[in-house]
Amino acid sequence: MGAAQCGAEEVSVKCLHMSKPDELEVSRLEERLHVVEQEFERGMRARGFDPAQDENLALTSSLAKLYEERADLRTRLAALAGED
Repeated sequence: MGAAQCGAEEVSVKCLHMSKPDELEVSRLEERLHVVEQEFERGMRARGFDPAQDENLALTSSLAKLYEERADLRTRLAALAGED
């Protein structure tokens, strides 16, 4: 009886996740965006720059990667929100 009950719970959890894929993806992307923004800001400040100057500077390769990932995450979040 315990195994059957566990199986039923697994099915309901899977259905819950499948019914809200966009919400789960948005949450995951927002969390990653927050981390990337913090890393980018720390990197900019460590080099003596204001993070708001990001479009006016030649970035190091590590900062450029974070900048590109941040832009990609923002684009993906906008697409999920329907703001294409």
